[in-house]
Amino acid sequence: MDETPDEYAWMMNARCRGASPTDFFPSDGLGVESAQEICVHCTVRAECLEYALVNRIEHGVWGGASERERRRILRRRRDLLPSTPAEPQEEVHASSNSSTSSADEIWNGTAPAPRISVSMPSSAHEPT
Repeated sequence: MDETPDEYAWMMNARCRGASPTDFFPSDGLGVESAQEICVHCTVRAECLEYALVNRIEHGVWGGASERERRRILRRRRDLLPSTPAEPQEEVHASSNSSTSSADEIWNGTAPAPRISVSMPSSAHEPT
């Protein structure tokens, strides 16, 4: 019995399932538009795009985004994260809002920034 792990379950509903890989991995870069036409009406477009971003997939069209578009989205996300000061050391924990963001928000880079929680080591709160 073949079971799909939950993290990949969205793939079972992808509109591109069964399509030719050459449609989504064009060798010349000119086939991106045909893949995007399939993606635009896909119900799991946001999950697909987020999967490619989280896993740093460099090639192909994922969630309707080309390689260049995904690099741009990653840069925007990186630029939205606050820089951490050198002293004292802080632990930063980010949680993704991708499940509540629409595919268009993720695509356009207008999705809400990740929620950040910061915890300071107990020694950082003590007066010196």
